Amino acid sequence: MCLFVLEDITPSVQRQRDWETPGGIGPISECLFMGQKYDLATIVVSHTLSGTSPIIRDNAETIVMFAMPGEHPRLICDTLGVTLEEAQKIKTLRPGELVIFNPALWEKCVYATFEKPQISGKLEESERRRTVEDFLKRIKVCGPAPLDVFRPALALKASEVGVGTGVQHNLTSLQLEMLVLIATGVPRPTCELYAMKGLTRSQGWRLTKALELMGLIVPHFLPTGKRGGQLCFYDVTEYGWQILAGMGILRPKSLTNGSFIHELAARLIEAWGKKQSRIVKFELNIENHRLDGELIDKASGERVFFNIGVTDTAREIINIESILKLPAMQISKFIFVARDKSFADEVQKILKAKDPAGNLLKRVEMKTIADFIGA
Repeated sequence: MCLFVLEDITPSVQRQRDWETPGGIGPISECLFMGQKYDLATIVVSHTLSGTSPIIRDNAETIVMFAMPGEHPRLICDTLGVTLEEAQKIKTLRPGELVIFNPALWEKCVYATFEKPQISGKLEESERRRTVEDFLKRIKVCGPAPLDVFRPALALKASEVGVGTGVQHNLTSLQLEMLVLIATGVPRPTCELYAMKGLTRSQGWRLTKALELMGLIVPHFLPTGKRGGQLCFYDVTEYGWQILAGMGILRPKSLTNGSFIHELAARLIEAWGKKQSRIVKFELNIENHRLDGELIDKASGERVFFNIGVTDTAREIINIESILKLPAMQISKFIFVARDKSFADEVQKILKAKDPAGNLLKRVEMKTIADFIGA
């Protein structure tokens, strides 16, 4: 395996580079997922998370994060699978502190500390030159490869090329079936995906792990607040959607233009609403107030509004207070869908502190994303 270290590469891995490149994938972004096929490993050292290409973020197997004071807590939560309180802590990490997230080794983010390196002295210029010269003596130089090397072979099998996309892959039929299952229909946790394919947990884990290593899917973990821990949902990467596009499967239109977890909640609510024979609408604007959506009973016409909160409790509290003041809320129900039970408890605690009489809480129905799974 070859290892490339791209130190202080922030300007070259910006999402703008993908937009400027034909096909929407910058050269470094492409190397991140194609390198897994050719045993090329890359360490990208950048000063920003939100500015970094989403393709690179989606295909990073391990994330080591230091202080991120300028980043939005929601992005940190979704990237590392942490709570809002933990995200706020990560934003203000001090020198010598860091967090590491590698779901292949451990499903949760890990906090670590390190001591400042003790450098005994300054490297002399003569010593530096001697080291560089010794290194250069061991380097073998050859002429450039012909352009034919970079052109795809003419006799590729149909199973190796996404029809109409030119994206090469070597997926088995079972891997393709699992990728399609993840990308289509109502979002399902891994346990349901495995059961639908008749796989044991170990068989299913090996199958989805292979898709992860190929850069096709990324796991996201969702706490349930119940015995059994957390659920895992997979997000299809840009590379995965390119392969699916060759099969005629296109990325569905976003319901809320939010993060993966926010969009996951919206799709689960939509499926739940349709089962209840309700019309589901998203991205509402009522008297200059934005709501994530509403549920309309086809028979009675009853309207139930809802908002989804996954990161910032302070912001959600402000939204809830302003929404409850709307005239439409005087005759309609309001549901607040929290990321997990701890997030919902925190919102309830703040609302109770603001209104000890409990009038605000009486007008809000609290639910979590997990309440809509399999409902």
